[in-house]
Amino acid sequence: MRAMNRRVDILIPGYNESKELVTIADIFNLFGPKIQEFCIRNDQDTAVEALNGSILYFPANSFNEIDVKECECITIKVEELFSKSAIVMATASTITSDEILESKGMLNVTANCNDKELELADGKRMSFVLPNADDLEDLGVFYGDRDSNGNLIWAAANDGIDIGRLNFSSIGNCSVYNSDTSKKKCWFRYSKSEKKELRIFYRQVRDSLAYCQKVTSEQKELMDKYGIDDLDQLRDKIEENANSNGSMDGDDADYYILSALRLGYINADWIMKLDRSKLVTIKIPVKNTQNVKAYLVFDKNRTVVPASLHANMIAFGNMPIGYGAKIFAIRDNNKAAAEWAWQEFNIEADNKINLEFKPAGLNEIKLKLYELDNN
Repeated sequence: MRAMNRRVDILIPGYNESKELVTIADIFNLFGPKIQEFCIRNDQDTAVEALNGSILYFPANSFNEIDVKECECITIKVEELFSKSAIVMATASTITSDEILESKGMLNVTANCNDKELELADGKRMSFVLPNADDLEDLGVFYGDRDSNGNLIWAAANDGIDIGRLNFSSIGNCSVYNSDTSKKKCWFRYSKSEKKELRIFYRQVRDSLAYCQKVTSEQKELMDKYGIDDLDQLRDKIEENANSNGSMDGDDADYYILSALRLGYINADWIMKLDRSKLVTIKIPVKNTQNVKAYLVFDKNRTVVPASLHANMIAFGNMPIGYGAKIFAIRDNNKAAAEWAWQEFNIEADNKINLEFKPAGLNEIKLKLYELDNN
């Protein structure tokens, strides 16, 4: 019997398929990282847990009282950029002005009161816990700011990062955690027994937050997807998926405990150790680069490099020979419709790459973004 050929389409919620044109805005709105919102008070220590397992801790009076006295609560917005596709869709990167980084957890955290953006009060730190299986020396915190071209450029946070033990305390009806005063460099390596204690602690904090955290729309969507009806089950499912995907490994899991003196883009990274004699510049001819966004994404590292734009050319400077990579590029054509291009290759001294732009198909783009994260 001859097998029947079947066409399989990926349904994309929230998109009006009757639209004649797919725009760049459509693509970034559909596939960009979700912004999660939390409401906190300034007069008590507060910990919140984001969808992908990061925990953010704000000590009491993290914000200047004069800036928040009119607020019923302070709105904290969090983006977790934990995958290469999320970094690309957030138009982010993993580069400093002269180094290439590998991200081990990227956040974008903002706070506002009645639509007024807030900064941390002088001397106050936001501590954060990132679940991660890697145990790396030289891990550091970096702050990110956009340059005049809109590229996100990182700089080391040389402000005495305070990394300490976390202790349970009870405030009102919510259990929160506090950082003690012990200081390390910019990373913390745990012994096996310490890891066990930290895992127990992490889950205690995580589970206690269920009593003081409302279900977000993103969490509700996942709960419906998995057929579960409470946050505890959802957290167990997320941890189960993380274990099976290798991003957390049960008994060997590490949790980076870091802190920052500012909000905005914050990244736990390490600088890639590259042979400077084996770096090349990749030049790719592209007509009309004015509206192009292009990224070189490493296959085996969570590393994303934005292209520099020139007349009829895009370029990626100081790329290491021998690494597998993919280029994801997108642009508006003259009719404001999105076009995109994709190329897979190994970085060599004599790469000759041509990008063929074509009309954007959302299902195909979604598959390629998935491929960025699942080589």
